[in-house]
Amino acid sequence: MTPQLVNDGTLILAGGGDATDSRPLDELFVRLTAGGEMLYLPFAMPAVDDQYQACERWIRETFEPLGQRRITMWTSLVGAKAADLDRFASIYIGGGNTYRLLWHIREAQFEAALVQFARRRLIYGGSAGAILLGRTIDTAARADPNDVGLRDTAGLDLAGGCSVWCHYEPARHDALLHTFASRHAEPVLVLTERAGALVDPSGRVSSIGYHDALVFADRSFRLLPTAERVGE
Repeated sequence: MTPQLVNDGTLILAGGGDATDSRPLDELFVRLTAGGEMLYLPFAMPAVDDQYQACERWIRETFEPLGQRRITMWTSLVGAKAADLDRFASIYIGGGNTYRLLWHIREAQFEAALVQFARRRLIYGGSAGAILLGRTIDTAARADPNDVGLRDTAGLDLAGGCSVWCHYEPARHDALLHTFASRHAEPVLVLTERAGALVDPSGRVSSIGYHDALVFADRSFRLLPTAERVGE
């Protein structure tokens, strides 16, 4: 049965903090999912030992207390098709190594399926998942080793034309941002671990969370406006 949706093509991007840091974003995600089934993609994490079991425990401990109990986690994209996403109201793409995440999706030729889903349903990207939704994932190069040998580092380009910088620490990362901006033409959406961003279906980007989201462009920062309440 097709889920009944509150929104159509909204993205939530989280800066990479823990469940306490992302609480306003998580609550919004649950409200917008409106009781529909949520798909969790943990592929930024290594598939070793019981890592995926730990991922599933974490996602349930985070979202079930907020009322989201219909959660499915995929442990592989092998053989997955766009039509397999039709049952889900939302997708949560979790954190870890951004290069591993993009490699896994690209190996399964699943990029187009996610872009298609994002145009009509709700996607939440946390840390690596948020970076994936930007124009390039090279904003992760300071922290994530490219141990999968990925050469094409283009992201899904769903974040209003921005690349996404997560785990931002003021002053400490500013020189790195300047260097990145000198090599890339696109603006950078900058998120601390307590910041998030909402991208509405028109591509408008606004702040949600405890900290303001920033855009870095033309060698300067600007604050994004605070999001209006969505779905009401």
